[in-house]
Amino acid sequence: MKKILVMVMFSGLLILLVKGYSQEEVKGMLLTKEVSLGIINPGIFVESLIISPDSNHFAYAAERGGKWFVVLDGKEGKEYDFFLRGIKLVFDSPNSLHTLAGRSNEIFLVKVEIRTP
Repeated sequence: MKKILVMVMFSGLLILLVKGYSQEEVKGMLLTKEVSLGIINPGIFVESLIISPDSNHFAYAAERGGKWFVVLDGKEGKEYDFFLRGIKLVFDSPNSLHTLAGRSNEIFLVKVEIRTP
């Protein structure tokens, strides 16, 4: 994610410089906007952190007491004994995500749907 962000930022800077703006002018054009998405669980597996395609939701895997669970917008999901190596969470759309998890000797396709009131 960081590599992509850096490449996009560098590409944007390069385009502005090619168009004839100096670096000082480019620095003056940058605008940073922050939007808090919520509190992070202390058991977060940082490498699993993802943001929905519309940037309105965030999800990650976390562990507590030997049990693993998906956290979506700060809300914990069902507990599992393990996630597969790499703990890959994938947003299918702005309103749903999935991952693979296990309990005992059984593997599950875990689908999480975001319902808005």
